Amino acid sequence: MKVSLIVVCHHSSGVLSQCVESFRREAMAAGIEAEVVAVEHSEDAAELARVEAVGVDRLLERPNRGYAAGLNSGAAESRGEVLFLANPDIRFFPGSVGALLDGVERGFDVVGPQFVWDEEGQVLLPAAEDPAPHAEFGCAIRRRLPRMWAAGLGRSLDETWRLWTAEETIPVPGLRGALLAVTGETLHRFGSFDEGYFLYYEEIDWFTRAGESSGPCIAVDAHVYHREGGSIGSPNWRQARPSLLADFHIFRSKHLFMQKYHRTNLLWCYLHSCREVAKRVIRGQFRNAFVVLSVLLGATSFRQ
Repeated sequence: MKVSLIVVCHHSSGVLSQCVESFRREAMAAGIEAEVVAVEHSEDAAELARVEAVGVDRLLERPNRGYAAGLNSGAAESRGEVLFLANPDIRFFPGSVGALLDGVERGFDVVGPQFVWDEEGQVLLPAAEDPAPHAEFGCAIRRRLPRMWAAGLGRSLDETWRLWTAEETIPVPGLRGALLAVTGETLHRFGSFDEGYFLYYEEIDWFTRAGESSGPCIAVDAHVYHREGGSIGSPNWRQARPSLLADFHIFRSKHLFMQKYHRTNLLWCYLHSCREVAKRVIRGQFRNAFVVLSVLLGATSFRQ
């Protein structure tokens, strides 16, 4: 079996080496043939040279048309039977590559790792949240009603505990898009990623199109660290001020997703975005507020 790690890069050379080195180490430990395909979106000769120096097997220089387009380009040029679709700001812990492959070999269509919060791998993260409007609306209501919040918290903790105490790969409602393991056949069957999403929501759209057949699961022994924001050179979610780039694309992609699959809930989506504008104004994050407002007004590209 050959595995292709497909990494989409945009000024990511500073974090790419840990990703590539840890993948090669774990692939060797698992006794599999591996290749690294880097799709370089920086459109910068110096950055291209730095990515090449990391030691990737195939380096594809492409105009920056977004993460989904990068994944599609890398998948088209890869030679592995199994594809690891990845952000560059991840690091594989011991046993993770073998555990992901075990999930694929057991017949699951899409396998994700158990992401960890810290670089030492001591604190596990919960599964990805449900992006459906009813789930988001329920979260908003629970934040304001203590009894409903307590009931919802109990269900959430039960689901998280089920994940954290599992002893084998288990099905989950959805996966985080920083790393997905699929076969080439599965990618062909589900179709390519929608390149209308520049950043964020491309994997959620892909799962939605795949429907019930997508069968996402988490390989609980596959621990992977993800430094959120490292793939776009922005602050991560643990910092107080969101990056302008992240704010623009997460709200724009969310609106695209809602328009495509949940048009009857668009009003809720717009009201939620208005609330986020107000929160940023209250915090004094005026540029972030303007960016989110520009999405509400129909902006299609990000400008500093």
